Order: sequence, then structure tokens, then C-alpha cells
Amino acid sequence: MNTNQTINEVNSLIDHCEKSGWIPQHDCRKNLKLLSQTHSVNTLHNIVIAQTKQCKICGKKFEEFDPRGL
Repeated sequence: MNTNQTINEVNSLIDHCEKSGWIPQHDCRKNLKLLSQTHSVNTLHNIVIAQTKQCKICGKKFEEFDPRGL
């Protein structure tokens, strides 16, 4: 079995779970994808001050903000 078959099987299983409404028990923090970042730019630095992430499994969104930088 090659890697592409394994990835396709996992994606197929995830699609089936989504269609049936079943979401496996998981830790959202370990399955996040970055949606957007907000930067604060001055002459010396480009600092990320806010970002939005979304869980790949359940779709829950998380927002972080710190004016001093993340």
C-alpha cells in the first residue's frame, strides 16, 4: 500500500463521517489550520497581532489577539 492510497482512504473515511454527522473525539488544538493573520507593521518590525484558526475535523474557529504580538 502506498502513501496516496492511505491518504485517499483517510479522506474517504472523513467524508463518510461528515456526511453521517459523526465527529470523532479529538483535540482541536492538534488539528488546526491557519485561516487568517493580522499584522502590525512599523519601520522596524512586522508583527502578527491576531490570527484565526479552524479545526480540520469539526470546523470550530479559534481567534487569538495580542497587541504586543503572538
